[in-house]
Amino acid sequence: MRIKKTKIWMIASIVLAVLFVAALGFAIKGTKGIGEKAAGEKVTEFFKTYQDLDITVDNVQAVSGMYKISVSANGQKGDIYVSKDGNYLGSMTDLEKLSAQSNTETEQTTPEVTKSDKPKVELFIMSYCPYGTQTQKALIPAWELLGSKADISVKFVDYAMHGEKEVYENLRQYCIQKEQSGKYIAYLKCFLQDGNYSNCVATAKLDSAKLDKCMNATDKEFAITANLKDQSKWVSGRYPQFNIDADLNTKYGVQGSPTMVINGAQVNVGRSPDAVKTAICTAFNTAPSECSTALSTTQESAGFGFGTGAAVSDSAQCG
Repeated sequence: MRIKKTKIWMIASIVLAVLFVAALGFAIKGTKGIGEKAAGEKVTEFFKTYQDLDITVDNVQAVSGMYKISVSANGQKGDIYVSKDGNYLGSMTDLEKLSAQSNTETEQTTPEVTKSDKPKVELFIMSYCPYGTQTQKALIPAWELLGSKADISVKFVDYAMHGEKEVYENLRQYCIQKEQSGKYIAYLKCFLQDGNYSNCVATAKLDSAKLDKCMNATDKEFAITANLKDQSKWVSGRYPQFNIDADLNTKYGVQGSPTMVINGAQVNVGRSPDAVKTAICTAFNTAPSECSTALSTTQESAGFGFGTGAAVSDSAQCG
């Protein structure tokens, strides 16, 4: 699969530098001199919550009015400098070097989005990735606005980072789209509130028997449960394969959640409804009248629950 070791630090250094000031405030804003132990714990919690990344804090030291927190993950090390009140991020050791390595190893030629009469929009996600759910929430209003004038669907990254629950939720959403597509948005609106899928099956008035039959058949076809149980086949020894859309992952070079593909080309899209609408509308040969409708320009919150949250870079991913 396509998890590169430098991808972790590309996220942690480049993306985190953008969102750390706002998001870390969630954890320790307003405190002064919280102490070295607490600072290390809060940074660990932050990485886990916002980056789906387990880090090890090797050392915390108070230096020049800041905490220098030495961390490691997957054999790589770096230093994070955090102000004692938790409102400022300094830098990471060898940031330029790590960024250059990441860019060199992951650099791809991004094709331009071609226009069409009916743009094909494919959003690749992991169903419990906070950035995937964030982008799904931004997609829904544009999807409802454009309706069948664009060919919009949710696809799935070919590995799962959030355990068994994600494997089966991916499978569930696949089957809802496949056999009860008219009820998918209603289900998704409910699920994105708090992740309670059982309530949402009832709320969206899905045919449970039909859904179960599809899930069982698809499970066998793509060896979903078999791959979940066979850790020898897990990606990097950590993440079970989820191969329903594996061919498309390879075709488009998908490397994380979310990844949006429009007319066969990856695009980096802002995570507000209007930004998503605009990205889709620019791919029409002739944009329909709906494209002139203004949607919310407010970035959706990461994770479950609708509303605004800590600022997150448009490039933040699980992967």
